[in-house]
Amino acid sequence: MNLPGLDLSAILLLSLCGALVGMNKTGLQGGGMIAVALAAAFFGARPSTGIMLPILMFADLFGLAFYHKHVRWLHVLLLLPGTLVGILVAVYVGDVVGPEIYAPILAGVLGFGLLVLVASPLLQRRRPALAAPDAASLPDADRPRPRVLAFAGSMGIAAGFSSMIGNAAGAVLSVYLLALHLPKNAYIGATAWYFFINNIAKVPRYCGCSFS
Repeated sequence: MNLPGLDLSAILLLSLCGALVGMNKTGLQGGGMIAVALAAAFFGARPSTGIMLPILMFADLFGLAFYHKHVRWLHVLLLLPGTLVGILVAVYVGDVVGPEIYAPILAGVLGFGLLVLVASPLLQRRRPALAAPDAASLPDADRPRPRVLAFAGSMGIAAGFSSMIGNAAGAVLSVYLLALHLPKNAYIGATAWYFFINNIAKVPRYCGCSFS
């Protein structure tokens, strides 16, 4: 597929995508998915994933600059094995499907992410009421949270796949971190480090290297 040249419309679109990604990286959820959808509509589903990656990595640096000290590494490290599996599955899918199938897959990933983004605050309001009368006031160590590795593993696979297919893992990661009831700064710190590592892992693929 031939990409449009960097005319004024392309420059304005990429600037808007950069602004949305920047807001997303500092805690305003949903901006990243809008940026991915805009880039896919303008550049095409498959090319847009590579075009957006440097923008996302540049924004990662700003997220790390402000929140790198707030990360709780256990929550990030538990995601990484599943994330690698998800990335490899997405690489295989990307190799075997054509553009006419790749675009619906990306649309499905974005649609799933949007659904999760809308539903997660509603579920989050109900969880404390079901798990503990006043979970928000409990010390962090005592708050209800998933205690099985299967949860982190499944979220890692979903995040890795969504990220590799369309840079759209934000909603999946939000579900994982919200379930842990992390404070705001720890939530953003974990997000910043996770996506920094995740995006670096995707670079060899977009540089033409093979995982096989």
